Amino acid sequence: MNLYYARKLPQEGGIVEFISSDPKNSSYRNFMIVTYGDRVRYTNDYYFFITLESDSTQTIPVHNSKEFADNHLTNSPEAYKMMMKFAKKRSTASRLIPPVIAAATLAALLAAPSVEAGLLISSPVIAGGIAYYFIRRSKGMLSPDPGEMAKIIMQYNSSARNL
Repeated sequence: MNLYYARKLPQEGGIVEFISSDPKNSSYRNFMIVTYGDRVRYTNDYYFFITLESDSTQTIPVHNSKEFADNHLTNSPEAYKMMMKFAKKRSTASRLIPPVIAAATLAALLAAPSVEAGLLISSPVIAGGIAYYFIRRSKGMLSPDPGEMAKIIMQYNSSARNL
């Protein structure tokens, strides 16, 4: 398994492409460039892609850690375990709180004599929702960095060689 990654860039940053070559076909080359250096926000966010030995020209995006582990890493229990550390599990609270906040805000808007009064009444709920979003975002965005992802792929490759 080969690993490729690219920094997540805003849509206006251009096309995200990557450099690759096929060891089974020496005439195949695909040289592409990614540049977008002035957005600090994107420095730690990456897209990951893998290629399999059976078809090194077909890239497979890694969108979901659990799906990736279930579909590609089951032959290597160590690599599977390493990847599952990044699998996100949504708690019951994380599924219920956003609709409750929306319902409370809507109820306050409908019960109030004016839209301004409804917004004033629901402002603590809205502020709580915004705070909840930022707290969840900082805690819940588990994804491997390129070094961690490389270790997972190396562990998989090491296990695959030993089979």
